[in-house]
Amino acid sequence: MNGHRPLTSRPVRATLLSRISIRSRLSLLAGLIAVLFVIWITPTPKNLYTPQDNSVVDAHELAIQNSIVIPAYNEAPNMDPLVRRVFDSLTPLQKQQTEILIIDDNSPDTTSLEISKLREEGYNVHLHVREVEKGLSSAVLHGFSLAAGDKLLVMDADLQHPPESVQSLLEALDETHLFALGTRYGKGVEMDKDWPVYRRIISWGARLLSRPLTAAQDPMGGFFALNKKLFLSSQPLNPSGFKIGLELLLKTPLQPSQLTHVPYGFAKRQVGSSKLGLKVIFKYIGQLLALYQWRFGAKFYLFLATFVALGVWTVLRVGEEVVKRFGWEETVLGGLLAGAGAEKGRRKKDKWIV
Repeated sequence: MNGHRPLTSRPVRATLLSRISIRSRLSLLAGLIAVLFVIWITPTPKNLYTPQDNSVVDAHELAIQNSIVIPAYNEAPNMDPLVRRVFDSLTPLQKQQTEILIIDDNSPDTTSLEISKLREEGYNVHLHVREVEKGLSSAVLHGFSLAAGDKLLVMDADLQHPPESVQSLLEALDETHLFALGTRYGKGVEMDKDWPVYRRIISWGARLLSRPLTAAQDPMGGFFALNKKLFLSSQPLNPSGFKIGLELLLKTPLQPSQLTHVPYGFAKRQVGSSKLGLKVIFKYIGQLLALYQWRFGAKFYLFLATFVALGVWTVLRVGEEVVKRFGWEETVLGGLLAGAGAEKGRRKKDKWIV
């Protein structure tokens, strides 16, 4: 015996831990939190929607082939021009074969009155008011379950999706193409010159984030049509969120050759206000993360943890250098001014959506 105390694992662990900087510890913690967050937001099987057909077809509606589903909330001023323009764009035969389903989340405006007037004039439009359930994706799925047609089409109620393009989407569906996706980025399509730069950046970013999931040109546009049998064969869908088109592109047994794109010009909202806000953006990011987890599984968790950890480490490292160079007071003041500028920009609302 040499009289020395034997080494234990505790001092060794303490030494190793001391070599890990606070910056690295925070980075690893951030990566772990990111993974736990995705696990938390990923819908459980009981919260998913299984496609179903609850349509009840009357004898006089046996000829219905096309069902146009339009989610709405406080869109009363748009109802009349929307319905008229949709039917005006169709051929006489298509008019007889088409129904419009307005899925309204209990709007406090005069939507019901507008629809009643249109029905009195003979337009085949139906209003379904939901008093409990809310949200765009769930409204679309509710409309699909009630649809009598074999072709299902989704469009916004704010007239940014041109009603004149409805016919092109419907006619694009055939035995070969089961999903027709409207695209704002097709050949010959030009964006309105009044579309703000920052909204273009948001739209570009949304498409970029979805690129690893699908090669579709414009999965975020929300203007699309698909075969009803394709919808009914889908895997369980997430009824929350705002981009049900992306969900359907991924979870239906759609082959690349069965997808076709239909270019359209994105119009400016004329009345009402945009539903886009920070809440919508954060929900979209959450939906994307859940879809990444669904598609890539454990590989995505590893990538996410690594990406977040490296990102946090870099930010902290840069922050340390900034503080060393300018001092705490200048750094804090600069951060406050930047935050004030961002808040001012956020409050400048316009009439465009992603």
